[in-house]
Amino acid sequence: MRCAVIGGKGGTGKTFIAVNLAYIVSSKFNCKVLLVDSDVENPSVPSALGVGELKIIGQVKRFSPKIIFDKCDLCGVCAENCPPHALILIPNKKLMFLETLCEGCAMCFYICPRKAIVEDESVVGWIKFGVFSSNLDLLVGELRPGERGYSEIIEELMGRLDSYNTSYDSIIVDSPPGTGKPIKLIVESVEKLFVVTEPTRLGLHDLKKLYSLIGSLRDFTVILNKAGLKGGVESEIRDYVSSIGVEMVDVPFDLSINYAYASFKPYVELYPESSVSNALVNIARRLINS
Repeated sequence: MRCAVIGGKGGTGKTFIAVNLAYIVSSKFNCKVLLVDSDVENPSVPSALGVGELKIIGQVKRFSPKIIFDKCDLCGVCAENCPPHALILIPNKKLMFLETLCEGCAMCFYICPRKAIVEDESVVGWIKFGVFSSNLDLLVGELRPGERGYSEIIEELMGRLDSYNTSYDSIIVDSPPGTGKPIKLIVESVEKLFVVTEPTRLGLHDLKKLYSLIGSLRDFTVILNKAGLKGGVESEIRDYVSSIGVEMVDVPFDLSINYAYASFKPYVELYPESSVSNALVNIARRLINS
């Protein structure tokens, strides 16, 4: 079973839910679990579990232009047609390439009338592997600092999942914030979805955006994290979820969650009898019974 934990805005608790679900399924239910961190700009799953050592098992590369200056006549066609403006022409002097702006579209390669741009490649990030326990492994995507190729890394991560299907009982994907192309790619790569929101106005706004993106792609369960948080819009979220005919489960608000983060340990390991842990165990049971 492949499952993804997604949510529109940052800070709703996606990583908290994903990490603890993976811990419960691997320990309480004795299943072999692969926890995938696809928040490649800020992969925090390893620190949440206290896993310090990760092994690089792959590089993610993409097209990068190499300028043959002997052929370049400074016509400026490439700079004029570069979508992210990674190529800049100083008239009659020099053509400059700003690598950190390049999106690897290869437009410059195809459009140059002098064939003064040839194919090269650059590393935009890495795929890493780590071990938390005998039943819980980590697969982590990490964006190279200063790069913009997060979509390529997520695509590489999702593309690797097939090769892990027979080795694990469950694959749980912790997703990045947002509602764009990378999220759609993750949604299309899994069989079950948990959408995490919180009882805030922005949480409700992003839940609606996510529904417009994925409502026709997958059935999903909403997890209302921080349920009971004072001053929120919990009743509006419940009304909205009811109106779209989607199931919702609650995870109560508890300040002790912050201590678990600071301890680099799963919350359910530290507070196994709490109402939060009971809610998480029930969600994990839904997952393994799917």
